[in-house]
Amino acid sequence: MAVKLLASSSQYANVADSTALSITGDLTMALWVKFTSLPATDANMWVITKKSDDAGSDYDNYAIYLNNTSGSLNLKCRIGTTQTGISDTGVSWTPTAGTWYHVAVTRVSSSGSVKFYVNGVQQGTTQTSTSGSIYDSTGDFVVGRYKAADGRFLDGSVFNIQLFSAVLTIDEIGALITRRPFVSSNTNAYWPMDGSSTTSAANLKQQDNLTLNNTPSFVDNPPIAYGFGIDSSGAETTTTTTTTTTTTTTTTTTTTTSTSTTSTTTTSTTSTSTTSTTTTSTSTTSTTSTTTTCPVTNWLYEGRAIAGTVSEQC
Repeated sequence: MAVKLLASSSQYANVADSTALSITGDLTMALWVKFTSLPATDANMWVITKKSDDAGSDYDNYAIYLNNTSGSLNLKCRIGTTQTGISDTGVSWTPTAGTWYHVAVTRVSSSGSVKFYVNGVQQGTTQTSTSGSIYDSTGDFVVGRYKAADGRFLDGSVFNIQLFSAVLTIDEIGALITRRPFVSSNTNAYWPMDGSSTTSAANLKQQDNLTLNNTPSFVDNPPIAYGFGIDSSGAETTTTTTTTTTTTTTTTTTTTTSTSTTSTTTTSTTSTSTTSTTTTSTSTTSTTSTTTTCPVTNWLYEGRAIAGTVSEQC
């Protein structure tokens, strides 16, 4: 499932500050998003943000938002490096309303370089933000809103938000898209957004439940199906590969005709020996079932750990 937020109803979700959210160095933000509508001219829709208090005395830490400047849409990242200093970078991107996209943004702390990815493909060129550590405020992590004073609400659905205190490679971002298990020491937080309990777990570094404000709904149309060794109930499954082999054997017996003629002065005898031709075709079909097991123990199902080794389509 995915959470659906209506801008017209001022819907959003938030969670209080925590150690896992205090990412001050290298950063990757990743999530699935589907816009129900797009921002109007010279307006923004904020997808996620680690934000200050609404009084404005404690500014942004990090954020992803969609910006419309004079009719041109841009995917933007905001990084705060001091209490009052922010750096915005962005690339041109025009999503289609009603379509799911996987969006990821990476930032290198030492250089300030920022890369934007949509469905695993880098958008535009590498951008440069102010380098240095990200400012660590005490503000909430918010999904679908900037701040109460001016809203800038997201009108759309969100699924599987993930934060990493590292710059993921393009292959690792691709792993997030295909839902292959990807857990590392740099994984800081998950929000599956699937309507289930998301109680924090040390082995996942998963956050406490997001607070849903103004009654958002959960919808049964996530961008990708359950799979990779785990079914929709979270139970472990196996991968069975069926191989069908057909063997055809043809046996041919050749016809041989021999004629023997014996002549005597009084008798002529002709003897003909015929061997019939027989063709035999044998078709054999065999079905073999094999299970391929990958030795992975950090499996995820909608962001929740599944203990033990399970099977996967390796």
